[in-house]
Amino acid sequence: PVVVTTSGKLTNGAAYTMKVPARFNGTFFIWNHGFRPSFPYPTYTPPTGVDELTPYSVNRKADVTAEMLKAGYGIASYDRASTGGLHGWNTTDGVEMLKDMVDTARAKYTNIKKVVVYGSSGATPVINQFIEKYPDKADAVGLLAGLSATSASIQSACDYFYLLSVFA
Repeated sequence: PVVVTTSGKLTNGAAYTMKVPARFNGTFFIWNHGFRPSFPYPTYTPPTGVDELTPYSVNRKADVTAEMLKAGYGIASYDRASTGGLHGWNTTDGVEMLKDMVDTARAKYTNIKKVVVYGSSGATPVINQFIEKYPDKADAVGLLAGLSATSASIQSACDYFYLLSVFA
């Protein structure tokens, strides 16, 4: 199957990649990755550009991207690189980058019927704030292994330690 790949830069300079199959069904998925270390350390080099277009399978062996394209879905992602090269650490920047990614996809592919924004881990605060601020920009959202609000996590940890102290 023929797939058209488009790469470019969002208005803040973040890289993006879009892929649309010849038999595009009108549904466009935009993937948001979680946090990425922004600086190299032993055994890790930060990605330059888009390092994943769709989520990996649990064992990182199944190619989810190929299956989505085969099903007729358009897909896109961006590297969430903020000014200064930080990869996904600034939620406010992420919200505006996601809006820019949706607008870029809709401008390029005028036959989009539905936009689905989804992501994992540290992308969930971006997606939540994005859909609250721009509810008309996406038709559906998906949160995979979401990062909870810090205050709720701290409260849960305090509750856990309190219960532990009662039984100890």
